[in-house]
Amino acid sequence: MTSFRSILSRTLQIFSGLKLATACFIVLFILTWLGTLEQVDHGLYQTTKKYFSSENFLVLPEINGKMIPLPLPSAYWVSVVLFINLLIGGVIRARKGWKKVGVLMSHCGMLFLLVGGFITHHFSERGNMQVWEGETSNVAKHYFNYVIEITELVAGEIKEIHVIDHEYLEVLKPDQHQFFKLEQLPFDLEVAGYQKNSVARQAINRAPRFGERIVDGFYLEQEDSELEAETNIAGCYARLVEKDSTKGELFILWGGSAYMQPKVQKTIQHGERTFLVDLVKERWVLPNKIKLNDMKAEFYPGTINPKTFESRVTRTQEGVSEDVLIKMNQPMRRDGFTYFQAQWGPQGSDGTGKLFSVFEIVKNPADQWPKYALYVSGVGLSIHFALMLGAFIMNQFKRRNV
Repeated sequence: MTSFRSILSRTLQIFSGLKLATACFIVLFILTWLGTLEQVDHGLYQTTKKYFSSENFLVLPEINGKMIPLPLPSAYWVSVVLFINLLIGGVIRARKGWKKVGVLMSHCGMLFLLVGGFITHHFSERGNMQVWEGETSNVAKHYFNYVIEITELVAGEIKEIHVIDHEYLEVLKPDQHQFFKLEQLPFDLEVAGYQKNSVARQAINRAPRFGERIVDGFYLEQEDSELEAETNIAGCYARLVEKDSTKGELFILWGGSAYMQPKVQKTIQHGERTFLVDLVKERWVLPNKIKLNDMKAEFYPGTINPKTFESRVTRTQEGVSEDVLIKMNQPMRRDGFTYFQAQWGPQGSDGTGKLFSVFEIVKNPADQWPKYALYVSGVGLSIHFALMLGAFIMNQFKRRNV
């Protein structure tokens, strides 16, 4: 029992020590520096996912295409250790008393900041909405995730949409296939050859170079991932599988089908029912509708580079409307969603004619937590500084009166 208590005491001492906190901050600085350098070659999304994701425990830095044999813990797990260190050493085991209230508040603010980061990492969603002037939308598209939508049409109208989620697709390698059982539909689906970035080409214009399968005159050519991951266009092959296991003909699904002529998508006539199968970016319906009334852009003198751009919109929810101005660094926050002014277009426009706005939509339960955490830490440090200053003045006053 004594040995166990000794080990436990030693463990708590290590995890609550200042040395561990210092080591965590140094490692976080190194990871941020290396990640910034690697971002040039691999883009922001891939680099962030590598260095700051909970999926990776260790990372190997890569600079200028060369791997550095220096395994480092990912920033996520370093932050977990730092949280434990602050909780045990900075709050639980810390000395209590009115003189330490400022220090305790600052430590609590840092813990609050880390918790906000964890919630953002696991529960936040990001997408974008493009709206032309005079038009209305309430649908946002995910930046990176593609899903397969199977839409039933009745008299040309959408009746119901069934979705195969991105998490089942992105784990497929180009040489793998996956069977999806669709209980609510009269058929199932088999997906093969999923590619995170691809181009659908017509074989008549350009013959396959690596033996790609040609389907209905098209084939998928795999591309390297783009530095801006949101511009990747996913693609795959698929086929219908009847409930009696009879397999249909292979067809292509491509994320850029809406921009091709003819479109690369699949319309299925199953008995008297009509279905549309397509590969699209994940979409989610917002609780309010946004109508773009006016889009304005100001340019630097003599250039077409925008100095600032803003959108005047009408937000409508449950029959209640309000006019809102959304511009750079001044988002709209409503119902747990934040609308940022991200882009505008068409590209090359001088700001005249019919324009559109692209809003970045963020759903983050901890959206304002970093601000609140800084307030708490700032007040705590101010209190601690005031107490220390007061104690110093009192000591000086006593010395002079001795």
